[in-house]
Parts: sequence; C-alpha cells; structure tokens
Amino acid sequence: VKYLGIHISKDPTERKNLNIWKTIAECQTKLNSWLLRDISVLGRVFLTKMESISRCIYPAYSLTIPNRAIKKINQINFDYIWRKKMHYIKRSEMTKEYKDGGLQAIDFEIMDGTLKINWLKSFFNNKSFWYHIPREIFKRFGGIDLLLKCDFNIKKLPIKLSQFHQQVLLYWKLLYNHNFTPHNTPIW
Repeated sequence: VKYLGIHISKDPTERKNLNIWKTIAECQTKLNSWLLRDISVLGRVFLTKMESISRCIYPAYSLTIPNRAIKKINQINFDYIWRKKMHYIKRSEMTKEYKDGGLQAIDFEIMDGTLKINWLKSFFNNKSFWYHIPREIFKRFGGIDLLLKCDFNIKKLPIKLSQFHQQVLLYWKLLYNHNFTPHNTPIW
C-alpha cells in the first residue's frame, strides 16, 4: 500500500527496500546520467542537492534511515562530485560555507539529524491530528517534555518505541549533550 508517497508494509525489510533503497538506486541512476557531462565541481555539488538529496529528504522525514543507507547516500554524492576518482578535499571541509572555504555540499547524516529535530520541533508547535498517536505514546512515561529534560537510556524506557521515535530521541540527546553541557557553563 502506498500512502502520501510512502510505501506502507508490515515487513520492515520490504518497507526499507521500497522507500529507501529504491530511492537510493534512483539517485545513483540520475547522477550517473550526468557523469559524462563536463560540469564544474560547484555544478556537481548543486546537482547532488537537486537530483539526490531532494529525493531522499521526504522518506527521511517520516521513516528511520539505517546508518548503512546514510553512508551509501553520502558515498554516491561525494563520488559523483569527484567523478568517482580520488577525493581531494575532506568531506568536513566541503560541507562548510563558501566564506569558510567550503563548497556547501550536504552531508546526509547531518541532514537526517536536522530533519528529525525539525520533526520534534513541529511536534511541539503543531497540535495537529497527525501527532495524536505519538503524544499518547509519550504520555505513558510522563510526556515528551519530561523525557527531553531527563538523561534517559532508550533501551531502559518502559515502552518499546518505533525506530523512528528512537532515532528522533537519539538525535535530541546528541544535540542536547553537545550544546548544553553544564561543564561549559560558568557557575558564577
């Protein structure tokens, strides 16, 4: 069954194959068709955004993306940028802004984390019907407000969350730990 562009299936392997791996294969086919053309590095960075990243964003906003798939998307994009030859610049340098010497390439792992944090943001700001089920799930252990303020271990939560919600909470925890640690805050 396909609903709003996402294939729905009870089998998680089939769901990943139809929604994620099929999209990755389409991205690789599209980028390979552009490979023979003489395009500058900036043009190839732009094409990865248009032909690859844009296709992967929609499934990533509503499904969990396995780490293997994230690495494959990054590999396809950066191999295309360098025409399947040796990479002359580190990925971390390529993702920087132009003013910092980068090419504004997109690392899909960071993009996936951003999408999950944005889902959490819209979950708080939007009182839509679509968020009713997650609200009820999170109410079982005090609500999402309480959970996000606590230091939690996902494996020790009293309810088994879906992989998507686990990924959202892990990205939140990663963001919270790296930006709001009390060790970096002066006491007085």
